[in-house]
Amino acid sequence: MQNLENLHEAVLKLKVYYQQLLENNEAAIAKIQLDNSLIEVQIHHIDAVLLGLQPIPTDPLQLVVEPELPKPSAQKPTVSKRLNKSKNKKGGPPIREKYQGMSVLGAATEVIKNWAGEVISMQEIFTEIFSQHHSNRTQADLKNLLSRELSRGVKEGRFYRTNISGHYTWDLSKIEKTSA
Repeated sequence: MQNLENLHEAVLKLKVYYQQLLENNEAAIAKIQLDNSLIEVQIHHIDAVLLGLQPIPTDPLQLVVEPELPKPSAQKPTVSKRLNKSKNKKGGPPIREKYQGMSVLGAATEVIKNWAGEVISMQEIFTEIFSQHHSNRTQADLKNLLSRELSRGVKEGRFYRTNISGHYTWDLSKIEKTSA
């Protein structure tokens, strides 16, 4: 009986130790999580700038230092010049009015969510999000952007990639059915 009481006391001490450890580290863990989310947002903005797109501000009070980019040579149009010709009035990619103000990933998530219970191809997502008034080169740039954002959405767990290349779904059960 004494051994059982000793064991119970030791387990309670262990519980208290872990609770104190968690409490002592909660602030540090919260700060790291906040820093990581801010870093991810900044990486997204940098990707958008590199493609010649204007990043969507995440917080009007937050100052973001934008690096100066070298001026492009006059040899051939850069990605940013090709996208500038087809940008909407607000300076972003040529997103349909229904998705204005959303990031490409946010718009793609919305499209996939609207197709809940179905499998949707990247081409269908592309057609739903972007207007068709752009050149073939700009279209290729936008498809690359969409592809990267869809990969990011899968990694973040927003939706699922099926076993069929370039197809996505909101419903996890659709993944097993597409592999047959």
